Amino acid sequence: MQTSKEMMMNINKNITSRFSFLLLFMSLYLTSCKDSFLDVKPSTDIVSPKTLDDFQQMLDYPRINQTSALPFLASDECNIPEEKDWLAQSNLERNVYIWSDDQYGGQTSIEDFNYPYEGIFYANSIITGMENLQNTAADRKKYNHILGQA
Repeated sequence: MQTSKEMMMNINKNITSRFSFLLLFMSLYLTSCKDSFLDVKPSTDIVSPKTLDDFQQMLDYPRINQTSALPFLASDECNIPEEKDWLAQSNLERNVYIWSDDQYGGQTSIEDFNYPYEGIFYANSIITGMENLQNTAADRKKYNHILGQA
């Protein structure tokens, strides 16, 4: 049987632990990310293209048109008959090929979604930059061609 002193110590420990938990929870809540943190856009000031050739070079960057191979792997066009070819594939590619329910297997960084949005960012940067570009009538055809590619 506990004495009253031991009971008071247990009550104090319980109150202290609850207060500590509450203090920790409140500090995490108050210092967590703000909405403005989530709205940060990539800076377009990193590259400052000035000529039509600069914009064409941006369009020639290979990753602007990079797409994922996963739709091809999930289609009936792809066939992996050999075991050595099967073993050479990543877990993600194997999961897509067999139409697994959890294709990404807990991965948190999925580049297959980042590449298309990176291409969209480049195309939008080109379109925005070309609006401010002074061009002559001789360059109009090239200007329209680059703008159409973007």
